[in-house]
Amino acid sequence: MHVCYAAVFRPSMFIDKLQKAVANIEARSLRRDAIYYHVLTERVALSTSKVQLCQPPWRKRLAPGRLRLHSVADVTPGVRELKAKLSDRASGPGRAYLWKLFIHHVLPSVKRVVLLDADVLLISDLELLWGQFTHFAQSAIMGVAREQNILYRSEVTARGGVGMNTGVVLMDLERMRRSRLYRSLVEGF
Repeated sequence: MHVCYAAVFRPSMFIDKLQKAVANIEARSLRRDAIYYHVLTERVALSTSKVQLCQPPWRKRLAPGRLRLHSVADVTPGVRELKAKLSDRASGPGRAYLWKLFIHHVLPSVKRVVLLDADVLLISDLELLWGQFTHFAQSAIMGVAREQNILYRSEVTARGGVGMNTGVVLMDLERMRRSRLYRSLVEGF
């Protein structure tokens, strides 16, 4: 099972939330050793994050290799250009979170991932959420829920859209890489 957190917006404030989020998952999971954590960060923040994440209690809590840092700067120039193009249409911190659309490029060897915001706390075993992948249709690449917060939802529906909450996203990265439709939607946005 792979869990991903995006720390591309104010990563220094993110470390404490990340530690709590991982501790929350670890406390509720029966198969902790089957969970791998991935943290997306920018190259500038990568060295700082490595130092902070490799300090106790992290070293005691997670076996070596279960926490991996990935720099979004390592993607191809084409992906960076596409992200920059989409950033022109986003506002505020939304620009940084657009990297979520390109996780399949940042994690090339991961087949599936549960993308979580660091402020999301689970109330039961991660394996139950991971099990939702078995309910995906053959063509499904992503599982998200409608936005429940009226403030966010009303902003999107006022523009004629349907608000989706990306605080918890199940992503079939293998299918995302193969999907011509997904690629055309992102590139044509």
